[in-house]
Amino acid sequence: PCDLEEFRVQAMATGFGRKEIEDFGIVNIPADLNRFQKNKRPKLAPAYSDDMWRLVQEIKEDLMTEGAKKYLDQPRVSWFEATPPDASGLYGLWKDGESAPLYVGESSELARRYKSHSENTYISALRRHVGTELLGFELKEKYGKMNRSFTDVEDRMVNAFLSSCTYSWLPVGLGRCEVESFLITKQAPILNRKGNRRQPV
Repeated sequence: PCDLEEFRVQAMATGFGRKEIEDFGIVNIPADLNRFQKNKRPKLAPAYSDDMWRLVQEIKEDLMTEGAKKYLDQPRVSWFEATPPDASGLYGLWKDGESAPLYVGESSELARRYKSHSENTYISALRRHVGTELLGFELKEKYGKMNRSFTDVEDRMVNAFLSSCTYSWLPVGLGRCEVESFLITKQAPILNRKGNRRQPV
């Protein structure tokens, strides 16, 4: 057993790019207790300028606004015809013809996240929200965990709903989490719960 007094805490205020800094640190420091990002990214030698870092943090509001606009301007395709890249970025679910998204998300692996949302309710919060919030289903127990799944018939109905929707994505190398939060606050997607303050613009 370890004494907590043996550990040190390190913190850095980050207004833009915190997820990417975290991803980089897990892989490159390394952080033994973190597992999610391991073996998913190449190790890199840090190369940065203090001036550039300060500039990014100073203009974070402009970067969030520009990132949100760029995302909202992306083309949309039918959900099951989407081909997002194997890259980090933003993605969203849209009801065809609507001006605001139903859901906005971020991922370190767009293609993998899209696949899970298209197939597996157990690991997809988006599918669960479609079923409960829009289709009126109740979540069931699976693998001993409550509130994670629907019946096979309900899952097919979730797929049918997704097939009536469109999907958009935007690769983002820095700031995907901050732009996602900005979009959720401003667009108020009905299927986003975290950070949704219902203040559409």
